[in-house]
Amino acid sequence: MTTPPDPLVDVVLTLADEDGSTPDEVKYLVLAALDGDAALADAADGRYDCPEPAPAGKGSSTEPVGAFLQSITVSGFRGVGPERTLTLHPAPGLTVVAGRNGSGKSTFAEALEVGLTRKSYRWAERAADWQNAWGNLHVRGPRHIRIRIGEQDVGTTTVGIDWAPGVERFDDLTSWVQRPGAKREDGLGSLGWGTAIGLYRPILSYEEVSGLLTAEPKKLYDALCAILGLDQLVTAQQRLDTLKKTTSAPVDDARTGATAVKKALAESTDERAIEALRLLRKHSRDLDALRALATGSRATSAGALGSLRNLADLELPDRATVDRAAGDLRAAVGDLALFLPRATRPGSPFRFVVLDDPIQAMDPSKIDGLVSVLAEHARTRQVVVFSHDDRLPEAVRRLVPDARIVEVTRAAGSVIEIGDTQDPARRDVDDARAFVRDPAVPDELVRRVVPRLCRSAVETAARDAWYARAFAGGADRQVVESTWSDARNQPQRIALALHGDRERSTDGWLRAVAYWSTALGVCGSANHDTLRSDPKYAVECVGRLVDDLRATIR
Repeated sequence: MTTPPDPLVDVVLTLADEDGSTPDEVKYLVLAALDGDAALADAADGRYDCPEPAPAGKGSSTEPVGAFLQSITVSGFRGVGPERTLTLHPAPGLTVVAGRNGSGKSTFAEALEVGLTRKSYRWAERAADWQNAWGNLHVRGPRHIRIRIGEQDVGTTTVGIDWAPGVERFDDLTSWVQRPGAKREDGLGSLGWGTAIGLYRPILSYEEVSGLLTAEPKKLYDALCAILGLDQLVTAQQRLDTLKKTTSAPVDDARTGATAVKKALAESTDERAIEALRLLRKHSRDLDALRALATGSRATSAGALGSLRNLADLELPDRATVDRAAGDLRAAVGDLALFLPRATRPGSPFRFVVLDDPIQAMDPSKIDGLVSVLAEHARTRQVVVFSHDDRLPEAVRRLVPDARIVEVTRAAGSVIEIGDTQDPARRDVDDARAFVRDPAVPDELVRRVVPRLCRSAVETAARDAWYARAFAGGADRQVVESTWSDARNQPQRIALALHGDRERSTDGWLRAVAYWSTALGVCGSANHDTLRSDPKYAVECVGRLVDDLRATIR
């Protein structure tokens, strides 16, 4: 039969198909335990029909799609007063959003959680008075959250959360999804992320982590199982343990009865008792011979004879099969846990991972290790980390040169200011300026090094503009990256940034903007020879070109 689509069952089915050493009966018991109590009872009786994985492309009416974050806009929510937008680079890479406590930075992380789940862990356990204090006091009118995401094969989708004027309760909100060229849809169901958001957990706040670590052991265990997606496996294992106890009970009773029977037979001088004892002591017992002795005979001990009849008539399940099934399921729990963190599993529709204040109270020696892990995930995922701790951006500056660092500050009236403190392209331009202005650097060295810094700046800006354009249009990540790699020269890469087509001409831009020609000359021929124009003017032209390319990112 074909069961309703269940990613976990599909994983177990695949593992079962690939495992040639485990008997089919054991596989059926494991799968039935995942299916439910009735299915496990059928499997124990040999009446279970093994499910088949849902065919590719089939299943729920709404399939999850891959997505990158483009921006988070907040108005009147928590620490943000007047509307402010945190713009993110919708592509793989590491972004740190830094700011002191109370700056409003974590409001953007919480707004993302609310936008995608309609809930906030921070407020879930609060008293009623706290739950009614979520609105920013400097905004009297409607409050809202807008999340712009680049969905694969779809384009830019906007997720909205709205609170009407005068609303006091946090959960008295409305949500909607707006896709390109489509009608606005109420709720979040059309995203297809209802199950995935809980299974893959792309957003993790400090409050959630600390709340788990201070919880009582059982609550911590249950919560971690839910976060790691193991609750269904744990329930299945409990079902198998219950089945094991149920099927083991008759075996244990039979063994206890057999011991009593042997003792009674050993004390008897009846020839039939002596023969029965001999048969019972054999490793493989002849039940037919025992039945012949027991049937119609006068017993030396009625209790012993009754136990012997019960033992002869008892049909027991294969205990080894049940024991092996329970063991295999325990191993499966451990194997699946090795795929953690779940947020970066290949099956996740989320191309982003968001962490809020992950290094609070962290040992300084561990911070560099965390940054290395984040950088590794950032090769294939959009990783966004919110932090008030200066140690994190400092470590990122040292260890991840191409990371972005955004600083959030708060002024009077809950006015939030957002500025880039580290942009890879602009950093290269700044380094080139520093080289030019340093009187201690020989002119010959300036003319050789500056073109390389300028070329790096322009290529980084062009790549970011192309990635943002492509992902906003719903392109697949592998296609985006291969298209960039196939653009062999700078004009083609700039054409991708401006037009999304490497074959499009950039001559119009070169004729209209004089400094472009100078900038491209610095990044082109000067890299192969030496810079012949004025270094200061060349760097300023490149800086303006980088700003123009950055301006194409929306």
